[in-house]
Amino acid sequence: MGDQEQPVHIIGIGTTPLDRQPLGSDEELVVAATRAALADAGVDVARLTGLNVQSHHEPGPDVGRIVRELAAPSVRWAPPGGIGVPGLAAAARAAVDGRADVIVVCKVMNTATAVNQPDVDPATRLVSGRFQYELPYGLGYTVQRAALVQRRWMASRGVTAEQLGTLCSVQRDHALLNDNAVFSKPLTVEEYLASRTICDPMRLFDCDMPVNGAYAYVVTSDPTLVQPGRAVRLLAHTEGQPDDMPHIRQDDYLGIHPRVARLYGKLGIDAGDLSALMLYDGFSYLAAQWLERLGVVAPEAVGEFIGDRTNLRYDGPAPLNTHGGQLSEGRMHGAGHLIEAVRQLRGDAGVRQVADPRLVAVTTAFPSTGAVAILGATR
Repeated sequence: MGDQEQPVHIIGIGTTPLDRQPLGSDEELVVAATRAALADAGVDVARLTGLNVQSHHEPGPDVGRIVRELAAPSVRWAPPGGIGVPGLAAAARAAVDGRADVIVVCKVMNTATAVNQPDVDPATRLVSGRFQYELPYGLGYTVQRAALVQRRWMASRGVTAEQLGTLCSVQRDHALLNDNAVFSKPLTVEEYLASRTICDPMRLFDCDMPVNGAYAYVVTSDPTLVQPGRAVRLLAHTEGQPDDMPHIRQDDYLGIHPRVARLYGKLGIDAGDLSALMLYDGFSYLAAQWLERLGVVAPEAVGEFIGDRTNLRYDGPAPLNTHGGQLSEGRMHGAGHLIEAVRQLRGDAGVRQVADPRLVAVTTAFPSTGAVAILGATR
């Protein structure tokens, strides 16, 4: 459990455009997003003491080069890795522990960078680790493993393709209200159903969209930098146990659910108190599973719930991924969800603004083992 005795806030956000085409090097994208986040926070780069750069590939960006380009002489905490809520949690712990008091967390995506292949010997092409029991039999990609989970989940809940298609369609509607989203055309349920199968039962529009760009935000424990109404407080967070084989877990595997219940109890809230839901959607069914794990809807009712688009709209009772999510804004591995949570809590989301935002839940990764943060508005 990660509620903060010492207040930690997100005080600034910054983004580059997102595009399907490469926009520059990883380092150039990180520098641009970091400068934008610091400017939004009203903080001079000389105050920057921490920098967490999150990339999708190994080796990641040259952090030394980034620090030099920023001319940030005070950076002393610069760990690699982490995405979404775990990255935010790591920065919060560093701020509370005194390792750094002004930290930029930046997620960079660059489709021009080659993907590494863990556990595959580049010389012999032999496979080790748990992949040796899967790759020789054709189970070689995340989408294949996720499709196994989706099929079992849909069957156990009675969820239909039309209902999942409605969730995807609503998120596309939200993306049309977001100038930085890569998709700019509506998606009907009929178009969803007609899209090609990637790995049965997963269709094209069930999958998040690869993009190029960088998203950054500023985390601080310094109360003098907190502007009421602009800063967003990290109230609590919790992370599940690492698990790289969720596709073989039993359907009743509780995963992170008990931790969410304890998080609610510590804050004295329940799911009905959440103003908006920024739920990880690397695949569409993950967002629906997170609705269950957060207690927004009972498992047996989730299909009917997501099949009614009025439930998920920005002006509905459970506003879901009001920026479009990874399905329609673009794959930023949870950073887009955090940025949108800040915008909503500030009241800066424009035409997609939810009414009277006070608490927003943000989630990352598979619901069986992922992470949850509750962010709160400051007044």
